[in-house]
Amino acid sequence: KALCSNTSPAARNSHSTFALHCRPATRRHAGLSLIEVLVTVMLLAAGSVWVLQAFARSWEASTIAQQRAAAYLFALGKMGEIELRLREELPTEPLSREGSFRQAPQTYTWSWQATPIAVKPPAFAVDLVVEWRQGRLAYDERLSAVVLAPPLPETAS
Repeated sequence: KALCSNTSPAARNSHSTFALHCRPATRRHAGLSLIEVLVTVMLLAAGSVWVLQAFARSWEASTIAQQRAAAYLFALGKMGEIELRLREELPTEPLSREGSFRQAPQTYTWSWQATPIAVKPPAFAVDLVVEWRQGRLAYDERLSAVVLAPPLPETAS
């Protein structure tokens, strides 16, 4: 290969397109070296690893957010059930229950405790915990509330 350019003094002073100065290709202009190609490949590989790690982290965060939303919605529904139960039973001692539910592919456990804090009107401090595991990590969603539980009105039969 030869590199040609209009760098000769005669070509610079004339307007002729045939006055080219040609010289053999040097090592510097021969193309990409193996080192340059390897460095480029390594940079592309490092960038790809970074992008894949970011994708994996966002996928995991999305999964945890979905599980947390499921636990929270369950807790809200369970809190309504607890309030109805307290209004029906009006316990004078602390009351607690526990159980589990499955929302594929995750299994959640729940527990609640209601402690009487006032007699008239009946009021209870309610603590509800929904727990689940994702791999080696444990997560929970907690709700605490004061439930006023006046007795349900009796219906005429």
